[in-house]
Amino acid sequence: MKTLISNIFSELSYPISHGDFQYYTNEKAFYFYLEISKDILKPLKSMHDLERNEAYTSFMTNFRKLVVAANQPTIEKNSSLIICVKCNSLSVLFNLNQQILILEEDEYFLKKYVVLFTDQTAESLNKLDLIVHLNHEIQNIENFKKFASFGYSDDIAEYILILQLFIKLPILSLTFERSDFVSLDQKIVNSLGALGEINSHIKDEYNLISQLNFESVEMESAINQLLEKLPNDQG
Repeated sequence: MKTLISNIFSELSYPISHGDFQYYTNEKAFYFYLEISKDILKPLKSMHDLERNEAYTSFMTNFRKLVVAANQPTIEKNSSLIICVKCNSLSVLFNLNQQILILEEDEYFLKKYVVLFTDQTAESLNKLDLIVHLNHEIQNIENFKKFASFGYSDDIAEYILILQLFIKLPILSLTFERSDFVSLDQKIVNSLGALGEINSHIKDEYNLISQLNFESVEMESAINQLLEKLPNDQG
């Protein structure tokens, strides 16, 4: 898994530092790597439980030394820790939500991002043109439907690891092909058109929706009110 993470950072121009205590940086943000097993994560009830773990305490000792030696406030303020948890199966992901939240909600010293993996899934993803490959695979509609409908299954283990990487790693962002992009207003038109005739009431509501800025926080209340007015198929 460390090789996979290193290759992601390398392709995104975050070179690894030299020395015994390694990290990835573009001189503005600093990312560190720690690998633990599922057996360490599973019994966690508080951050104090991890602080008693030998691997974590060793990491924190080295991190504090680096902060002092570097004499750069940016390292302490802009550092993140990627905690990769080795498992036999990614199915355990859905039983460890509480433990993951304990780590990720604690930002003392570092922001923390938890990613579960198996050796097999990490090795299978490690390819040339890695970022292009990850972007291509994350947009696999069939795998997304399987995950949305059934959760974990062995045949989409790689997809679940990719989902975690895009959700957890701030440096990764989705890149869509324009030919596959359908605007929100066009999606609404397509969906309503598939219902057959569109009555004047729905047309009016659509006209209002098309004028809303869906990226504006201030419009959330108006959006919710309009959604409540639209037909809701309860099956």
